[in-house]
Amino acid sequence: MIDTWHVGGLNGTGSHDIVIKDAFVQERYAVDFDSPVAIDNAYSRLPIGCINAVGCAAMALGVLKAATDELIEICLKKVTPGRSPDLRDRAVQATIAKSKTLLASKRAQLHNSVEVLWNEAQQQTPLPIHMADVWAAACEAAREARAMVSEIYAVAGTVSLYKKHRIERAHRDIHAILQHGIVQPHWMEQAGMAYVGLTPNAACSEYRIAFIKINKPS
Repeated sequence: MIDTWHVGGLNGTGSHDIVIKDAFVQERYAVDFDSPVAIDNAYSRLPIGCINAVGCAAMALGVLKAATDELIEICLKKVTPGRSPDLRDRAVQATIAKSKTLLASKRAQLHNSVEVLWNEAQQQTPLPIHMADVWAAACEAAREARAMVSEIYAVAGTVSLYKKHRIERAHRDIHAILQHGIVQPHWMEQAGMAYVGLTPNAACSEYRIAFIKINKPS
């Protein structure tokens, strides 16, 4: 294991590199985006891109919730001495309301699109338009969560700089999450292709996910 994960966010994931030397891997244990599906079930009918995008979006929404909860807690506890207004008397009120509404709406959209896709996958290979719904919901949820966390970071003022507050960590983590290639803006174009009747052409937008073939013991 090579200690390469020196980053400005998501430090706890421990996403180091791994190198294996002098080991032969048989072809039947190798997998690629274009590999045939070895197991036919509901999960195997889902595209790997959608799965990864939903995961990133879920993390982004979780970080947004943590930042929102922290801002509310700080407002309830932080008392400013002198004549200056307390933090809760400043512009944070509208930001908190906006954040809670955005979180609820984006979470509902994401969950609904995933539920539709999963129900369809249990019966057949999902339609491209339903995959597009999931991908678009995931990318937009992640993008708007990042913008909302940045706004929370700004309105919280100097408290955002201190590591003892979760807002500081949330601000770093949300930007690290959105650097993942699976939620970059160009994937919205892949979703848009399905909406206008075209076939998404990126590798991980394939309609079916490839699985590693593992022989059963004799």
